[in-house]
Amino acid sequence: MDNRVKEWIKREAVVIGPEFLRVDSFLNHRIDPAFVELAGDALARAFSDRGVTAVLTAEAAGNVIAYEVARRLGAKALYAKKGRASTMAAPLTRRVPSPTKGVETELAVSRDYLSSAERVLVVDDFLYRGLTSAALAEMVLESGAHLVGLGLGSSSRSASGREGPFSPDSGSRWYRLWPLNAWTPPPGRSPSGTEAMGVVVLDFGSQYTLLIARRLRELGAFSVILPGTSSWEEIRAREPHAVVLSGGPASVHDPDAPRPDPHLLSSGLPILGICYGMQLLVHLAGGEVARSNRREYGRARLIRHEGPLFRGLEGELEVWMSHSDAVVSLPPGWRAMAATEECPIAAAAAPDGRTFGVQFHPEVVHTPKGKEILRNFLDLAGVPRDWTPEEVLSSLVKKVREEVGKGRVLLGVSGGVDSCTLALLLAKAGVDHLAVFVDHGLLREGEREEVMQALRPLGVNLRVVDARDRFLSALRGVTDPEEKRRIIGREFIRVFEEVAREEGPFPYLGQGTLYPDVIESAGNPGAATIKTHHNVGGLPEDLGFKLVEPFRELFKDEVREIARLLGLPDGIRLRHPFPGPGLAVRVLGEVTAEGLRVLRRADAIFIDALKESGLYHEVWQAFCVLLPVRSVGVVGDARRYGYVVALRAVTSVDGMTADWARLPQEFLDRVARCITRWVPEVGRVVYDVTSKPPATIEWE
Repeated sequence: MDNRVKEWIKREAVVIGPEFLRVDSFLNHRIDPAFVELAGDALARAFSDRGVTAVLTAEAAGNVIAYEVARRLGAKALYAKKGRASTMAAPLTRRVPSPTKGVETELAVSRDYLSSAERVLVVDDFLYRGLTSAALAEMVLESGAHLVGLGLGSSSRSASGREGPFSPDSGSRWYRLWPLNAWTPPPGRSPSGTEAMGVVVLDFGSQYTLLIARRLRELGAFSVILPGTSSWEEIRAREPHAVVLSGGPASVHDPDAPRPDPHLLSSGLPILGICYGMQLLVHLAGGEVARSNRREYGRARLIRHEGPLFRGLEGELEVWMSHSDAVVSLPPGWRAMAATEECPIAAAAAPDGRTFGVQFHPEVVHTPKGKEILRNFLDLAGVPRDWTPEEVLSSLVKKVREEVGKGRVLLGVSGGVDSCTLALLLAKAGVDHLAVFVDHGLLREGEREEVMQALRPLGVNLRVVDARDRFLSALRGVTDPEEKRRIIGREFIRVFEEVAREEGPFPYLGQGTLYPDVIESAGNPGAATIKTHHNVGGLPEDLGFKLVEPFRELFKDEVREIARLLGLPDGIRLRHPFPGPGLAVRVLGEVTAEGLRVLRRADAIFIDALKESGLYHEVWQAFCVLLPVRSVGVVGDARRYGYVVALRAVTSVDGMTADWARLPQEFLDRVARCITRWVPEVGRVVYDVTSKPPATIEWE
């Protein structure tokens, strides 16, 4: 250790309190707010007369306390980064032991950043005999800044269990704080060993909330969505490294507007507010949010941007706006970080350096550099990037085994990637299962045979049930799409119950429910019911199974990656999404055997043409819709009334938003001629050019 540091400690250090508590990097991210406040107050009082201008800590040790001390002293918080020397100008570096990994890690901080801070307080734990704290102190001295003090939490023993050279009885006088008799862990903490989350996304009713979580996962950070009004205990139980506040339709001035738990805002966790989320942060911190004179919706351009959220981005940036309220005045100490022509405060940062807001939506594809902005936030927050398909699969296998144990699972296989992947997951997990493929007469052409050939060789215990007459009979005379979905869901369950009685007992029912299924069925607070999915809606009250839904928090693309690892053939794995009710919601109006036959043939022609032209994987989803009208046409010299078929093809990332696909006119012309020639019942073919929103992808 630098002799200057030793001499400084002997000369300057004082003791605060007779007892102390070690706070290491593992504990930091789930520390109790009351404890944070106690420690922050103690250190702030101890150094209130030292003229502190900056508080320095290691990124994953002491950062919560450091932020609180800096806030109380009116200073800025500095964080020594791990392994980031190559990204800094004039870096100072030190190598110290890593308490969590058992190896050395490199701390780096900018010399220019430190020297400009002038009077620096180091706040850290006492892990590994104070070596991390000493390294930070050495870097302060080397930069030329004035070392104001060290505030440390410690046990009297080092991580190895031996007395450290700077323990209380060693003669050195370190700052000791956080008396044990003043704080005890609150009830209901997450059990030790629980896997820490990356980011909690608080949902305030935005249609884009799922996209936020999806983008974060694409960047390798696990994310989970909770209601915006979740308690601090619920948020803390997830052990997040950061929190994102979503947009939403409310105004901060509404008396019943949803708000986050106040403890979140004082927790020291990095926070990013998006749209309404930004307005909430500003409003709750004392800024002003007002109704804008002009509603900004759609594409806009940032004519100015600066700060860490926009690191690496140059020039004007295209962004997607959707707001009526706008921030007109920032809280004290906040800075405007971006502006458009219509919105002078399009992004802002709090003085703590860990709280940010953007008025636009970085999560949508219409903000081309949005992912880079989210990546910068994750970097600032120090969020781990360990969300990979391999890790997800390993976790799912473990979860299914623990949930089911020695029980038996009855699984409905629809032929889509979700249910087929679930069948393979159960097989890989070694779970006793029976996958039931119900041929309800609402399938695509050749689908039954394709599923049988794909799953049985991979170890899936598959049984095929022919229920075509049963479903058509139940749907006779029904035209309402919601009623169709409920009937189909009901009949699926009834078939499963019958199979269960024959093959059972089966305590569990497996379903390939995805995150979008849940949100579109109003599974998240604040969301309206757009349509009912057979996976999550319409289930009879006398359901005798416990549901097993391991994909409930996964997106379609994530399930496809799991399917790849499990060996599902690409013909099914990369197939376009298909609705649970099948062709019943693509035959508009009453479902009849003739209508299904006509639609099935037309759809096969369209899909085959896309594949032959190399366009199939260029679109997210493509299909035909049979309209409940007849259109006049001419065949030879005779007039004829034939069916109308609509072609639908959209581009999308995850189905939450979609744009109609700009297929070549020559291709559409060829498909229309083939359908009317080879399916004589069809007299007219049209192409749907509506995006989502305002329309949904499916017609019903």
